[in-house]
Amino acid sequence: MSFPSFGSFPSSLSSSANSDTVPEFRAASGLLSPETVERLNNISDGSCSALQFFLDTYRENGPMACLPLLSDPTVLPQLTKALKATMA
Repeated sequence: MSFPSFGSFPSSLSSSANSDTVPEFRAASGLLSPETVERLNNISDGSCSALQFFLDTYRENGPMACLPLLSDPTVLPQLTKALKATMA
C-alpha cells in the first residue's frame, strides 16, 4: 500500500509553530468538569429529581453519559450557575 506524499502542501497549511516552546494553558473548566459538577452537588438541595438524576449518572457512568441530559431545561441552568461559580 502506498501513502500519498504530503510534501506538495503549501507551507501556509503547515501546523508548525513559530517557536520551540509549548505555550502554557490553564486546565480546562467546562460544564462537565469535575469541579463544576462538585459545585452543582454542593449547591443542590436534593429536591430536584432531574438534578439528582444528572449527579447520579455522572457518578456512576462518567461525564459522557451526561451529554443527553444537558438539554434538560432544569439541569442546564443550574449547571451553568455552578460553572460560573467555579470561575469566580
